[in-house]
Amino acid sequence: MFGYVRPYRPSATFADYEFYRAVYCGLCRAMKKQMGSVSSMTLNYDMVFLALLRLLVGENQVSVHPHRCVLHPVKPRAMVVDNPAVDYAARAGVLLAYRKMEDDVRDARFLGRIPPATACAMLRRARKKAGLESLDKKIEEELAALSQMEREQVASIDLPAAAFGRLLGAVFSEGAPDEYRENLRLIGDTVGKFIYAADAAEDFPHDVKSGSYNPYVLTYGSALTPEKKRDIHDSLICILAEGESAWQTLPFENAGITSRLIRNILYEGLPARIDFLLQDTPVKRGKKKITPYDGPLP
Repeated sequence: MFGYVRPYRPSATFADYEFYRAVYCGLCRAMKKQMGSVSSMTLNYDMVFLALLRLLVGENQVSVHPHRCVLHPVKPRAMVVDNPAVDYAARAGVLLAYRKMEDDVRDARFLGRIPPATACAMLRRARKKAGLESLDKKIEEELAALSQMEREQVASIDLPAAAFGRLLGAVFSEGAPDEYRENLRLIGDTVGKFIYAADAAEDFPHDVKSGSYNPYVLTYGSALTPEKKRDIHDSLICILAEGESAWQTLPFENAGITSRLIRNILYEGLPARIDFLLQDTPVKRGKKKITPYDGPLP
C-alpha cells in the first residue's frame, strides 16, 4: 500500500527528476542520521511526495549537496540536506512503516507473522527516536480501524479507504503552517483514499487466489469485467477530482521545479498508476558533476 505515489516519468524534465531524486536521497540520509541505518529500509515514494508538499509550504530555502552513501560509495549523489520538511517526512515515514508492520503481525497467520515481527523489532528503536507521539497514536488508531474492517469483511471500499484517508490526512498536516494545515489534511485525505482503493483494484487477482480481504472481491466476485474495471477507474478519478480544490490553493508560484513535480504527481503520476501500469523506462546517463546549491526553493 505504501510507496504508491510517484511522478509520471515521461512528463518530467531531466532537471525536475534530478531534484526529485535529490529529495529521495535526502530522505534516506535524514532517516539514517536521525533514526539509524535500519530506518532507511522503510523509505518509499509516498514520503517523497510529503516532503515536496512540506517544502512548498515551508521555508523557501533549500540546500542540495553531493554526498556518498553505502549504496553509492564511489559516485556521490545530490541530496537535499538539513531541511525541516525532509526531516519531518523521514520521521513520519518511519512511524507509518512501524505501525503498518505491527498491524501485519496482528493480522497474519502464525508463519506469516515472522517477517513483520522481525521488522518491528528492528524498527522499534527508530520509532522511539522519531517522536511525534500524537501522530503515532493517530496512525495506530486508524490502522486498527482498518484491521477491524478487514476482520468484519466490510464489502464497501468507501469505509476502509476513508480510514486510510484520515490517516494520511493527519500525516500530511501534522505541524504544518496554520494557513496550509487544513488544505494539506484534505490533500492527504484524497491521496489516502486513492491509494487504498487503487491498491485494492491492483491486488484483485492476487486476493481472489489467496482469499485475502479485498472490498472489490466482496463486491464484484471473482472476476472483473471490462465494465467493472471502467467503473472502478472512473470512481478513482472522481476521488482525485474531489480533492483538486485543496491542492489548487497551494503556493505553486513560490517554486518552479517543486510545483511542477507536485502537479505531475497529482495530475499524471496517480492517474497513470490505474492504467495498470506504466513502467518507468530506465535512461542511461553520463557522468555529471554535482554543483552544490543553497538558495530559494527551485
